Amino acid sequence: GVKNEFFGFNGRKLKKEFKPFKSVLEDSEIGGYPHFMLKEIMDQKSSIATAFQQDSSKVNDFSKAILKADKVFLTACGTAFHACLVGRHLLKEIAGIDSRPILASEFSEIEGELDENSMVIAVSQSGETADLISAVKLASSKGCKIFSIVNVESSTLARISEIFLPLKCGKETAVASTKAFTSQLAIFSLISSSASGKHFEFEKVSEVVSRII
Repeated sequence: GVKNEFFGFNGRKLKKEFKPFKSVLEDSEIGGYPHFMLKEIMDQKSSIATAFQQDSSKVNDFSKAILKADKVFLTACGTAFHACLVGRHLLKEIAGIDSRPILASEFSEIEGELDENSMVIAVSQSGETADLISAVKLASSKGCKIFSIVNVESSTLARISEIFLPLKCGKETAVASTKAFTSQLAIFSLISSSASGKHFEFEKVSEVVSRII
């Protein structure tokens, strides 16, 4: 069979760990709807409920890290950045935690504020946006803890994060974000609740959404 070998620029052989690729493409069928936009709006009946179904130990570790950090930065691009704006509100109102949303394209402007006691929460659907990956790599170089909320579990962002919580909403094809955005909000609600030590009946959110849609 074919032998896979990798070498660095200096000619030395590199050791690489192979991991199975988990794709979210299986949900790309339009399912009888006239366009993906409508399909993905309707998907929220189930996608929000699925977003709340996270590994409790990972959620607990995520929230503990937020509580321990001296500074918490939320970063993203586009619609995901709007999820960060809501996320800041949720963290403050539910858990009393201050955080600062920063557009990934402007992240270099706060380089002097980053240190090993800082935590960066990166939010993305694809986990491959160039500005966001650059921001996260800058934060990592300053010793910051990197956590993320991301849909594609095999993405660059997921791989370079200490812990990531997956949206689990399937592929989002329409340009305007729908189910990915609400799944991001669901996870922000979940980690805010965990950090506060309070219990919320999140299953009721999905029930309300189902009645509305």
